[in-house]
Amino acid sequence: MRHITAMRHITAMRHITTMRHITAMRHITAMRHITAMQHITAMRWCCLVTDHSSAIHFSFAFHCW
Repeated sequence: MRHITAMRHITAMRHITTMRHITAMRHITAMRHITAMQHITAMRWCCLVTDHSSAIHFSFAFHCW
């Protein structure tokens, strides 16, 4: 009985670790995608805004947001 319980526990632990890894990977990918999108938007803002200080402000605001 102890052996079966131990096996189940190991399987459960592996499953949780795998799930966490997948979730973490998805989160990183999502974060990269959001950051890339914000960067593109910030770059567009930089092109639209003529004042250099305003461009920096917009870029900084997007990265913080």
